[in-house]
Amino acid sequence: MRHSPKALKAFFLVCFCFFSTVSHAALVDIDQDDGVIYFTFAAPNKVVRYDMVSQSMLSDIPLNNVPTAAEIQGNNLYVAYRRSAYAIDLDSQTPTFIANTGEDMTALHAVGNALYLVQGFNRVMARNLSDYTLIEEKTVFYRGTGSVGSPAQSALYYRSDGTSPSDIVKIPLNADGTMGSDMDSPAHGDYPSASQLYLFPDESRVLDNQGILYFANDLTYAGSLAGAFDDMTFWQGDLLVLRGNTVHQYNNAMLEVAQMGLNQQPLKIASYGDAVFAFYENSSQIGVEVLDLDSLATPSPGEPPNPETSDFIPDFIEFDSQEGLLYLADRETLAIHIWSAETQTYVDSIGLLNPPTWMTYSPAHGRLYLGYTGGKISQIVMSTGTLQETPFTNLPQSVLGLESAGDYLFAVDASGAWERFYSFDASGTMVDSVEWRHASSEYLWNPVTERIYHFRSGTSPNDIEWSELSSTTGLLGSKGDSPYHSSGYAAAPLHFDPAGQLLLTGGGKLHDAYSLAELNYLSNEITDAAWTGGTLHTIAAVDGNAVLQTWSDNYELLEENSIFDALDTRILAYGAHLVAIEMAASGGPDISVLDFTADTDDDGLFDLEDNCPNTANANQDNHDGDEFGDACDNDSDNDGIPDTDELAVGLDPFDSADAQEDLDADGYSNLSEYLNGTSMTDEEDYPAGDPNLDSDGDGLPDSLEDQYLALDPYNPDDASQDYDGDGATNASEVASGYNPDVSDDFPTHNTMDFFPLGDITWVFSDPSDGYQFRSESISGAGMFKFIFPNGDDRLVRRTTGVYLLESRFVDSEGDRIRITYGDGLLMIPSSLELGTSVTSRATLSSYINGRQGNQVNFTTTIELIEESTTSVDGEPRAVLVTLRQTRITMDGQLLDNTIEIEAFAEGVGRIYSSLDPDAELSAYNVQQVDNSISSGSASDDSSSGGGGGSMSWPILALLFMMGWGRRRFRFSTN
Repeated sequence: MRHSPKALKAFFLVCFCFFSTVSHAALVDIDQDDGVIYFTFAAPNKVVRYDMVSQSMLSDIPLNNVPTAAEIQGNNLYVAYRRSAYAIDLDSQTPTFIANTGEDMTALHAVGNALYLVQGFNRVMARNLSDYTLIEEKTVFYRGTGSVGSPAQSALYYRSDGTSPSDIVKIPLNADGTMGSDMDSPAHGDYPSASQLYLFPDESRVLDNQGILYFANDLTYAGSLAGAFDDMTFWQGDLLVLRGNTVHQYNNAMLEVAQMGLNQQPLKIASYGDAVFAFYENSSQIGVEVLDLDSLATPSPGEPPNPETSDFIPDFIEFDSQEGLLYLADRETLAIHIWSAETQTYVDSIGLLNPPTWMTYSPAHGRLYLGYTGGKISQIVMSTGTLQETPFTNLPQSVLGLESAGDYLFAVDASGAWERFYSFDASGTMVDSVEWRHASSEYLWNPVTERIYHFRSGTSPNDIEWSELSSTTGLLGSKGDSPYHSSGYAAAPLHFDPAGQLLLTGGGKLHDAYSLAELNYLSNEITDAAWTGGTLHTIAAVDGNAVLQTWSDNYELLEENSIFDALDTRILAYGAHLVAIEMAASGGPDISVLDFTADTDDDGLFDLEDNCPNTANANQDNHDGDEFGDACDNDSDNDGIPDTDELAVGLDPFDSADAQEDLDADGYSNLSEYLNGTSMTDEEDYPAGDPNLDSDGDGLPDSLEDQYLALDPYNPDDASQDYDGDGATNASEVASGYNPDVSDDFPTHNTMDFFPLGDITWVFSDPSDGYQFRSESISGAGMFKFIFPNGDDRLVRRTTGVYLLESRFVDSEGDRIRITYGDGLLMIPSSLELGTSVTSRATLSSYINGRQGNQVNFTTTIELIEESTTSVDGEPRAVLVTLRQTRITMDGQLLDNTIEIEAFAEGVGRIYSSLDPDAELSAYNVQQVDNSISSGSASDDSSSGGGGGSMSWPILALLFMMGWGRRRFRFSTN
């Protein structure tokens, strides 16, 4: 990084020189010539000048009309007043008429001996600078914007406007001032549409404000800044670009090396000599700041969290199998944690500045590569003492894939037709690129076939495809796909056998690595795979659990062991061992090294298949069928009483029923006495006097259950039963003030009164933060927008309820996310009564920056489980409490099963969710309630059901442990 000379440092202190108190309503043009900046304004019509040499203001130049364009050359200021062009002498400020044009002028350019009067590039008129005589007028096919003139290249450059795709265009200029034929770039709109062009000082390259560089001679691609910007200048040979209120410094390779923040966003930055100036405009004045460039510095990431105590789930996992180092990147905490398979501990962590979109490890380079939104690719050289991220290269658009490919790095972005593949050498030099390729959810390099294998994600039908990448030259060659062209074959993940001849997919199908024809099959689908010593091991989801499978050479299933706690589990080959990464629900991933040959207890069974690896038990007896064999299980019948305690009092450790018996006939079950620390054999020692005693663990205190015939304090199942047959569970009736012994006719509630929509604002607070939601009516009866801090939902009220149609938001990486829910995801049905439930199904489709992702299926069941009351602003309000159970599946596989308790207050809306239990409604404001109902119809994919047992005992117990039925909703709206 370069700094300004010390002689200038004192003068580079922040200084604002305000030189006008008049409101400048319309800035038309900004020009720079010989150290002077010219700001052309309309209303008032004038040119404001600042001399960067003397760092002082020059007198304003008044204009006789409303300007539309300006250009400065030598001692003349050229100004366009819509269709009239004038030259103004800078000394006398005397105007000289040049010519009128057929259309309004949008730009003026003095190049060589000619002045070019640009009329939106529909027409361009050339006038001789010496006497303003007409040279020629040319009609251009496309309109244009953001033009620049280049004397060194004898050309005009502009961005085509109003046509798709937008492109950069060059108009060659002849020595006599006449114009040659237009020439557009070979890219033909491959890159993001821009609105302004800039020339490099030597005019060899053109840069647009989307951050794309072109060679000025032939308009071929010359590089990327990995992001749009607002303005630019050059300083000591380096490029400075302005993004918001931050100045970014780029070196000659167009890699960012430093940045500095400003107090506010400038209108323009400009340089002269060693000084850089920032110009500002507001409602009453314009100011200039001489920037202190000693503040330019490489930003440093924050300290990464401790992986031992951090609650994280890695977004990317890479493995250096030679060194046994596992790299786990977490976007949320901006960290990469390094875990050693040798020591089986975390050995280091690396902080990041931004969340990456891709990560890969290159054994040949000894580096981690990270890809980002915008196109930046960074590197972390693992052999250096200090592990830190440094720039590597930039793609024209956001990184859609990275993969190590021998001595080269493979990368993907959305440039070109379909998507574009790239190869880079270790220096960051682009070796090759090809378009007409497909982006994928994963990429896999095979050094044997010298191909990258991938899917065509987002295209229907999906398929497995390949693209050649030479391991010798790095050149990208031909491409191909499977002979099946079916989404059923394109199942992640992809894995190769050690010989590189077979491709194994998540569908359990083995394909020939060259033809992609099916050669063999596994007996089930898989979620991961790895080979150790020529033996295939896989992870499969069986009955909602991840199991480790081992296969023979002819793919017979040899073993299947349930040794994992997490369904989402990865395995990686580490010599003769496996490294297993279990994505635990909390506390970070559980990582272990699996040894297939260890037999710790010498019972003839390998530890991985032994249900008591530290206790010899060749028979593997397991009475209760849990993960522990009887030999090492301290509760063999799984009844809640340890075997030693059962044997001590004469109970059978293999009979779970005796836990509910009462050995001493004191009225309390054996389990209740064990849990409460009283004697199971002394009738005088019992857990009396505890009002919250719950002997059967069903969430209902014994004192409450004793009041009803329907409930037994020693029967854990009765809470979810319906004793009186009125449709509501015993627990729901008790919570709502009904008698579970007597059949009731429950009122039907119009739930729309509990889910008001219209112009309404809700403010919630919690111990860590607060947030606000707002609803508003939008075009169409029954259509609403629900606005939250970083996006909004679109809802519709129908006769059957309120449905969520679409969600739009911007995530933390700046990606635009849109989620559609088909005909709608049910938020609340139009009516409910205690114990009844409504089930609705919807298909979710996600889109990231307009590109479609996966589809998943939602099944939502909503049941009214309690009628209650509360007080809001001192007024009593009826409250409905619902149980929402949501199952999310994709391709028949269960991805998630969520239980949520929600409470809705009449006239207020949702006031409580068990997913955010600490949030309190602190204020709400109702401007207008809109009770309109959409006249449109949707396919009815919902069904109603009765209560009285729709909730299982484990769910009910969970709800009571969460506090449902005893919780008092909290409000503070004063």
